[in-house]
Amino acid sequence: MKKYPLLVISSIVIYLLGSELVSAQNLDDKAKAELAKALPAAKISLGNALSVSDREGIPVSAGFEMDKGEPNLRVFVKKGERFLQVTVNSQNGAIEEVEPMTSAKDLNDSREQSQAVERATLSLLSATERAVKENAGYQAVGIIPHMRDGRPEADITLLRGQEFKEVTQLLDAEDQRAKNQQNELSTTENREWDPWESFNEKNFEFNRQLDRYALKPVANAYKTVLPEPLRKSIGNALDNLDVVRRLVNNLLQVRFDGAGREVARFAINSTVGVGGLFDVAEKGFNIEPSDRDTGQTLGKYGVPAGPYLVLPFLPPFTVREFFGFVADTAMYPLSYFVPIGAAIGIGATQRINERAEIIDKMEGVEENVIDLYGSVRNAYLQHRAAELRR
Repeated sequence: MKKYPLLVISSIVIYLLGSELVSAQNLDDKAKAELAKALPAAKISLGNALSVSDREGIPVSAGFEMDKGEPNLRVFVKKGERFLQVTVNSQNGAIEEVEPMTSAKDLNDSREQSQAVERATLSLLSATERAVKENAGYQAVGIIPHMRDGRPEADITLLRGQEFKEVTQLLDAEDQRAKNQQNELSTTENREWDPWESFNEKNFEFNRQLDRYALKPVANAYKTVLPEPLRKSIGNALDNLDVVRRLVNNLLQVRFDGAGREVARFAINSTVGVGGLFDVAEKGFNIEPSDRDTGQTLGKYGVPAGPYLVLPFLPPFTVREFFGFVADTAMYPLSYFVPIGAAIGIGATQRINERAEIIDKMEGVEENVIDLYGSVRNAYLQHRAAELRR
């Protein structure tokens, strides 16, 4: 079935670091000209790369850099106590490589810069989007947080044509935070309209306590008992069964290339991949998934998002996304071939497996975020708005 993070908060607590980021201060004129010339060929933005990379850990920095004459996106992520370097293809958004950070300088920089994010009330993703909005025609190519006079800030590198520009966004000012949230309302087509806030907050708190006292302990035990390769295989198999949703919505969105990839992936992974336990299509044939859902399809055809909605036992939605979720669930083929008890068990396994994979990412989030309900809502709505634009 369609995958949703339990709390869509990975974009709220984006840690940013990195001495390798493209920056006007760090590039000579020749390097700047090379990047400026190559960047128009990139189809994936800095924000897209941050979103894609959060499956590997909490993004802590990002920027464009040149690799063999081509622009690529480099994102540093934090997973538990480790820092990883994720390379994202600037043409299709695919993760090409994940490597551990080994440079002592990079690791030291990351620890220092994370102090700024820990004190931030404004996400780095929001700061980047705000900088681009306030500087028409520019594209963000790098972002680095730091502390200045005891306050967290982020330096954002922008590019327009051949012109590089550095801007700074405060990350702790309440008036800045309020302005940003107001702007997010308009830039996401009023998706944050929340007339049922009181109802939603009660359900949000119920789900949070359910996660704390039930789902998280079970997921921890599950993670302890099952090694990572086995958990990955279970996730692959469940995802492979969800092909109908992705195929149908690729066709409805007239994305025939995506539909073709889904058919090829299902055929390869169901046979060579032993019933989907192994993602041979991606690892062996470089066929990337094309994840599309009914909520996106409704949005593409002009259906308004409607109010924000939180229900017990379910992820957050807008009204449009809720109906999309119901349709996606109905397209899960296994529901029609196994008893209801087995279907519930499979759904629970999928939820526990997903929760186990993001335990490290969510560690300490509740303690570091001031308005958790509002932050989760804003992150979810921004995430869905970005998916609709893809």
